[in-house]
Amino acid sequence: MSSKNTGPVLRCFYVQFPLNSVNIETLVSTSDDIKVTEYLQFLYPELDKISYAAIEAIPSKTFSCVRTTIDHDYEHCFILRFLEKTPKAILVITSEYNPFFQTVLDEVKKNVTSINIKELFGKLKNLQRTELICDKSAILKIVDFRIFKVAVKPNDFVINTLSSFGVNAFVDIVFKLLLEERYIFLASSIEQLNPIIQAFTFVLQPFVWQHIFVPILPMFLNAYLSSILPCIIGCTRGTYGAFVMEFGADDAGMHVVDLEKRQETSRCISENTLSNEEVGIFLSKLDFVVNNKESFQDEDVIDVFREMYQKIFGHLNKYFEKVGDAWRFHTQKFVESTPSMFKGFVEKFTQSQMFCMFVELQENNLLVNKPVQQFVINTTKQFQYDKLSKISPVERRCRSCLQEIKLDQPFFQSQDKSVLHRQCSKCIICDKFSDLKKCPLCVGFKQPVTQEEIENSYKKALERNALLQKKLNEKLSENVQEGDLTAELQNNFGKTIKEREKLLTLKTPQRRGESKPNFLRQSISRTLGSFGTKRKTPEGSPLVVSSTPIMPISPSKRATMSPMYPIPPPQDQMLFQPPPVPPKRPYKEQRVVTPDRQLSKSVDSNLIVFAPLRHVQTVDAKSEMTKSTNVKRYTTKQVNRPLPPVPQNRCKK
Repeated sequence: MSSKNTGPVLRCFYVQFPLNSVNIETLVSTSDDIKVTEYLQFLYPELDKISYAAIEAIPSKTFSCVRTTIDHDYEHCFILRFLEKTPKAILVITSEYNPFFQTVLDEVKKNVTSINIKELFGKLKNLQRTELICDKSAILKIVDFRIFKVAVKPNDFVINTLSSFGVNAFVDIVFKLLLEERYIFLASSIEQLNPIIQAFTFVLQPFVWQHIFVPILPMFLNAYLSSILPCIIGCTRGTYGAFVMEFGADDAGMHVVDLEKRQETSRCISENTLSNEEVGIFLSKLDFVVNNKESFQDEDVIDVFREMYQKIFGHLNKYFEKVGDAWRFHTQKFVESTPSMFKGFVEKFTQSQMFCMFVELQENNLLVNKPVQQFVINTTKQFQYDKLSKISPVERRCRSCLQEIKLDQPFFQSQDKSVLHRQCSKCIICDKFSDLKKCPLCVGFKQPVTQEEIENSYKKALERNALLQKKLNEKLSENVQEGDLTAELQNNFGKTIKEREKLLTLKTPQRRGESKPNFLRQSISRTLGSFGTKRKTPEGSPLVVSSTPIMPISPSKRATMSPMYPIPPPQDQMLFQPPPVPPKRPYKEQRVVTPDRQLSKSVDSNLIVFAPLRHVQTVDAKSEMTKSTNVKRYTTKQVNRPLPPVPQNRCKK
């Protein structure tokens, strides 16, 4: 990045493919140090093999993607592909995501024959961040590109994603991303992927995703879907289908989300540690924002999440201690002081790389006399939420926990008009937040899955992961054929990933003041070693990275491991404890042949005898003779059944 550039646009490229050739030519470029080849792997992500014939058949399209640099900076690529005699493309690389640039390229697509590309790039490079900030209450800003004009609008991709997914599904994904679970997002077209994935990462602020982040994965790189590191990957259905055909479906803790259906399509169960009244209020505030989204914008949604983070992590700044010339954070004391309603979530989150890097940033800030970063709420709006008194003048009983819902408490009303505490709107099988009593993936299940079933499933998945990693290493070690653009781009992408993972060094538990091993870091270290590049620890550095190849974890070791990610909790230890199943009711069945008679009602309400029709008349068309058939029916006689036991109190306050 140039030090002179203070705007969001880093560099721009205008390229073309000569006739019958994949040797790309750069027509206009604003960068002297970075070549366009660094971004070409994302230019045609739908293709498994890049050839001139395939490129020529691709329709014109505008979309965006993300390139992660070796220094873990995100470069947002806005791309316009079009065909004018030969395939051409315009790439605008920015330091931040803003749909404004995609709108600009949409206008360029309409006027591509009359636009001066150099003049367009000059205008984009001179844009300042202040010119692209707009509020709904502010005066509408217009950017003039001479041939066309583009209005600067407030961002709405976060609030639109929240509205389309629903509060329960959106929040469930966000909190699992905080715990660094693996996610794959599927879509039919590449235009849908990046805006929706950006919406989920935007609400993680001030935390930053530290692992694999590829909102659009090219088809010829589908082997990277087999990585067992925490990841956020977006791809088309064709890319995922090609991966499944070659490697098989990944059932070892991978969440697969269908962006058209707006729901998860893979059944990956993990413990829901956030089910209390504070979370209920948080969910109800998001409900209010969605129901009145014309009055809100993306920053308001982010502020609702920051407010929740403040309640969970607000006391973090009290546990930094100066030791000599350095600052040290006491993780164990921080966890112990966390309110019990959040402690389960905080214990797992402190083991994530996201939290470690956040704490390290605060330690570096304290060294230069900067204060610890707070969860600042930027809006002055008051976020309201609906209370039970809105629909009922009296208290109601929660359908899930059977406890009273007070008139001033947030609530959730299901489709059958029954009411629940807002935090109790969960699937009764997998325990994740859901609008339905059973989420779509649990409809066919009658009771929560057992620990034995999950362990057996995961044991097979662990054995299969070793094979997946071996195939990935084979893909990375393939030789690049001369003149093969696909292989060249694949090689460049592999080098970038390996260099990036070198810098993701992990501190030892002793350095962080932890009394027990950090199995997340050990797992990641083993995985990084499997890439085949040996890393050296700088002299005098407290950082340690293992180069041991990844191997399946034995059942005996899994039994003693902490439930740390990237391996989700159910795979190492069954954390989600389903409510006890009521005992089976005694049932006796007697089959009694009843004589021909009318329906009779017994005095005993548990015994109802259903008598059959006396005769059934059938007509033979040939003989036109009517014959009667006596029908014998069987009835079921049931004994008195005892009432089921009273359910235990499952509401956590």
